[in-house]
Amino acid sequence: MIPIISDEIKKKALDVGIIDIKHEEQTIAGIQYRVSIADVLSSRDTVYRVTTYEEPEHLRDFAVCLCKGAYYRGICKHIYAVLCRSRGESI
Repeated sequence: MIPIISDEIKKKALDVGIIDIKHEEQTIAGIQYRVSIADVLSSRDTVYRVTTYEEPEHLRDFAVCLCKGAYYRGICKHIYAVLCRSRGESI
C-alpha cells in the first residue's frame, strides 16, 4: 500500500524531472495492474528508476524507488511525481 503523502513530499515533487516513462498492463497473482516504469531526475542530478503498480480498486497499489526517502518512509517525491503523471494529475 502506498502511504499517505505529506505536503512536504508534494512540494518537493515539483523539482523532479521525468526523463522517460512507459505504461503497461500486467497480471500478477490474478490481479490486473497498470504498471508505470519511469526514469526520473532528482534535484541533485541523480537518476532513479521508479516502478508503480496500480490496480483498479486501489486496494493493492504499491511503488518502488531506490532513493533514501522511499527506503526510510515508504514514499518519496519521485514516486509521487510518477503517480501524478500516470494518473494525469497535476503535482
